[in-house]
Amino acid sequence: MSQNLMLVVKYFLVAAVIIFISFLFPKHKPYSSDHFAGEIWKDEALIAPFDFPIRKSTQVLDEERNQVEAEFYPIFKEDTSVVNRVFNEIEGDIRTHIEQDTLDAILNWTNKLINDLYSKGILEEAYPEKWERDHLQLRKGNAIELVKTNSVSRLSKSKQEASTKIMNSVISNKSAVLTLVLSNMEANIVFDQDLTEKFLAEELEKISPNAGMVSKGQKMIGKGEVVTESVLQTLVSLDKYYQDHAGSSREGWTSFAGYLALTIMLVGVLLLYLQLHFQQIFKRFSSLAFMLFWTVLYSYLVFAVEQTDSISTYMIPFCIVPIVIKNFYNDSLALYVHLVVVLIASFLSNLGYEFTFLQLLAGIVAVLTSKETRLWFKFFQTIFFIILTYAIGYMGLSLVEGGELELIEPKMYLWFLLNGVLTLLAYPMIPLLERIFGYTSSITLAELNDLNHPLLKDLSVKAPGTFQHSLQVGNLSEAAAEAINANSLLVKVGSLYHDIGKMNAPQFFIENQVGKNPHEELEEKASAEIIIKHVTEGTKMATRHRLPKVVIDFIKTHHGTTRVEYFYRTFKEKHPDALIDEAAFTYPGPKPETREQAIVMLADSIEAASRAMANPAIEVLEELIDTICRSKIASGQLSNSDLTFAEFEKCKQVFKQMMRSIYHARIEYPEDKSEEE
Repeated sequence: MSQNLMLVVKYFLVAAVIIFISFLFPKHKPYSSDHFAGEIWKDEALIAPFDFPIRKSTQVLDEERNQVEAEFYPIFKEDTSVVNRVFNEIEGDIRTHIEQDTLDAILNWTNKLINDLYSKGILEEAYPEKWERDHLQLRKGNAIELVKTNSVSRLSKSKQEASTKIMNSVISNKSAVLTLVLSNMEANIVFDQDLTEKFLAEELEKISPNAGMVSKGQKMIGKGEVVTESVLQTLVSLDKYYQDHAGSSREGWTSFAGYLALTIMLVGVLLLYLQLHFQQIFKRFSSLAFMLFWTVLYSYLVFAVEQTDSISTYMIPFCIVPIVIKNFYNDSLALYVHLVVVLIASFLSNLGYEFTFLQLLAGIVAVLTSKETRLWFKFFQTIFFIILTYAIGYMGLSLVEGGELELIEPKMYLWFLLNGVLTLLAYPMIPLLERIFGYTSSITLAELNDLNHPLLKDLSVKAPGTFQHSLQVGNLSEAAAEAINANSLLVKVGSLYHDIGKMNAPQFFIENQVGKNPHEELEEKASAEIIIKHVTEGTKMATRHRLPKVVIDFIKTHHGTTRVEYFYRTFKEKHPDALIDEAAFTYPGPKPETREQAIVMLADSIEAASRAMANPAIEVLEELIDTICRSKIASGQLSNSDLTFAEFEKCKQVFKQMMRSIYHARIEYPEDKSEEE
C-alpha cells in the first residue's frame, strides 16, 4: 500500500471513529440525572427554553392505572340461545327415559322450571378471579347495562335451586328428572374477555400522562433553592421532551455539533500525543487502530448500558484499558489513553463528575499496581486494589455529598465487585489483541524466555559457545534495561534469539571453535559472507518458527549496518590498490530503532570483545567498553533509536559494573606457614 493511500485510510479511520462516537451522544445534556430531591441547586436559575408538559411520575401513573382497573367492571354477554337449547336437550332425554303416561305433565312442569331458573340469568362458574366485582356489565344484543353481581345466579347455585324444587315437587320420576336437568343445565351469562380488555384499554388511554404545562421563559428553579420532588419531576419532563423532540429541532443539531466538536478535540489531543511521543504508533496503521479501538468500544458500552435501567455504568471495567496498553507500551501512554476514554464516556453517562473522578482514580491505581500481568498473583493484587479504590472513593464522595453513612447505597459495592471481576477479562484479551493488532505481550515473551524452547535447545546443542554468549548478552542487556526503565523482559528474549542464525555454520564463529579456525582456508570476502549470513539465516529461521516480529527485529538490528571489521581490514591490507566493495563486508541492517535494540547491540559487542581477552585488567576492560560505545555513536548506529545520552551513560556504567563482576581478579590468600614450621 502506497504512503499516500495509507494516509487516506488513516484519515478515514479517524473520521469514522469521531462520527460514530458523536452519534452516540444524547441530543442534550440531561438536567435530572445529576440531581436528587432535597439538594441545593448550585447552578444559575434554570429558565424553560420552550413550552413543554410536566409529565406525571411513573408512580403516579401506576396509581391512576390501578385505580381505573379497580373501578372498571367486567363485561359479560347473554347467550339467548342457551334456554331453548337446554330445554330441547332435557325434553329429548325425558321423552327417551320417562313413560308416556306421565310425559306431558313432566314436560310442562320442567319447562316452567327452566324458564323460572333462567329468568334472572345464570352466571358461569369460572372466570378470572381479578374480575370478581360487586357489579358487572351485561351485554344484551348491542346494549350494555350495569347490574349487581348478586342479581344473577351462579350455575352451581341454580343447580342447587333446581334440585330443591324438583325434590319438593309432586311429579313422578323425580330422580330421573333431576339427573336429566342437572346434566344439561349451562350458564347463559358468560365472561367476554376480549371486550373487557378492549374497553379497559380505552379507559386507560384516557389517563393523561401530563400533570400541567411549563411556559417558555418560566423559571423552574433558582440558584440556592431546594430541589423538591415536583421540581425534579419537571426536570425529568424537560429531559423527556428533549429526547422526543430535540432530535429534529435546531437545538438538537446544535447539541450534536457541540458533542462533535468535543469528540474532535479529545481524539485530536490523543493523536497529537501519539505523534509527539509515540511516532511508531502514529505511523503504523494497526497500532493507531488499536488506540482508537478503545474509544469506540467503551463509548458504545456506556451508550448501551445507559439505555438499560437494570444495570449500572459502574460495572463497565474501564481499567482494562490501562492494564492492556501498559502490557504493550508504558505507563504514560496507558494513563493518557485511559484519560481520553473516560472523558468521552463521561459525556455519554448520566452519573456526573463522581463517575469521572472514580474512573480516573481507578485507572491511576491500575497503572501503578499492574506490573506483571503474566503472573496471576500480582494480577489479582491489581484487581483487589482497583475494587478497593472504587469502594473507598465512592464512600468518600457519598459522605461529602450527604454527610451521612445511611445515604451510601450498598448495591453500588456489588457493581464495583462485578467491575473487578470483569477486569479479569484483561488477561485473556491480551493474547487475543496481540494476534489481532500484531503486538507481543509479556505472556508471550515469558514463554519465549523458557530455555526449553526448541530453537534455544537446538542452539545449546549445535552452537554451545553461541548459546553461552547469548545468555551473557541477556544478563548484560537485562541489567541495563532495568536501569533505564526499558522493557527488560523483551531485551532478555531478544538477546537469547539474536544469534540463532549461527546454528547453520557454528564452526565459523570463534566462540564455538575448538582447534583449527576454518576461516584460515577461505578468502576474506567468503568469510565475511558467512559471518554476515547469520543475520539473514537467523531471520529466516525465526520466521519459520513464528517468532514475533519484535523479537525478529533484534536479529536484524543487533549488528546494524556495521562492517565485519577484521576481514575488511585484512582484505584491505592484502589488496591495497583494489577498489573495495564495502557492501560485501557490511551487515544489511537496519540500525536499532528502539532503546531495547540499541542495548542489545551494545551488550553483544561488549560481551564478544571481552570474551576474546584473557583475564583483562579492570582498566583495560573499562577502556574497551568506552571504545565500543564511542564507536557505535561515531558510526551512527544509535541515531535511529530513542536512547537518550543520559540513558546511554547509565547503560555504559551498568555494563562496566557487570563486566567487573564477571572478570574480577581472584583474591590471593596468604600462605599458611604452620605446615612449613
